[in-house]
Amino acid sequence: MKEKRFHRHFGLWSFGFIVLVYALLSGCTHLPGSEMSLLDGQNAGGVSSQTINYNTNTWDLSSLDTYYFRTSTGFGNGADFDCLWTNVNVMFSSGIMTLALNRVNNVNYGAELKSQHFYNSGLFSTRMKPAKASGVVSSFYTFTGEYDGTQWDEIDIEFTSNNTSQVWLNWYVMGQYQDMLGKKWQTNINLGFDASLAFHNYAIEWKAGDWIKWYVDKND
Repeated sequence: MKEKRFHRHFGLWSFGFIVLVYALLSGCTHLPGSEMSLLDGQNAGGVSSQTINYNTNTWDLSSLDTYYFRTSTGFGNGADFDCLWTNVNVMFSSGIMTLALNRVNNVNYGAELKSQHFYNSGLFSTRMKPAKASGVVSSFYTFTGEYDGTQWDEIDIEFTSNNTSQVWLNWYVMGQYQDMLGKKWQTNINLGFDASLAFHNYAIEWKAGDWIKWYVDKND
C-alpha cells in the first residue's frame, strides 16, 4: 500500500478517522438492514476524541490545527452512507473533539476530520469514545483512493450501530478485502466493555509489505 491519510468520521453509514496514508475520523452511515429513526431536528449523539498520534507525534484536539487537519463539508461519501459531511458538526470543547450526526430538512449530516498530509507506515492511534446509535458507524482509519488520484487502500477500526462492546477490523488493497488463510479478512472482536461509556486507546500499526496489527489500550 502507498502512503495514506488518516481520517475520523461519523455519520449514517459511518464515523471515521483517517490516519496513515491519509488519516481520518468520521461518522455518517446507514448499515445494511439497519434503519435510523432520526427525525428532523434530532441528532444521534456523536463520537468524541481527545488525541490523535502518529509514531512519536501527538496532536491534542482542543482546537482545529489547520496545518495538520481539515474537515469535510458540502459533499457525501457515496450512496451507501446516506449523508453529507458538514464542518458545522465538528466541534471542539474542553480538550475534546466531537463529531455529530443530525437530520435537517430530511437530509442526514455527518462529520469527518482528515489529515492534510500523507503518512507512511508506522503506528497510528487515537483516544476516542464511539457513538452508540442504531444504523451508525464510528471509525478511525487510514485511506487513500480516487479522491487523491490513487488506488483504494484502507485499514479500519470501526464501531457499528449500537453494539459498542465489539470492534470491527478490516483492510483493503486496491479496493478489495484482503485474504488471510484463504478467507476475506474482516472480523469482530469482543472488547469485554462498552466502548461508548469511556475513552480508550485504539491503534493501527502498519509495516509496509509485512504486517498490520491493531491494538486496544495497548493490547494487540
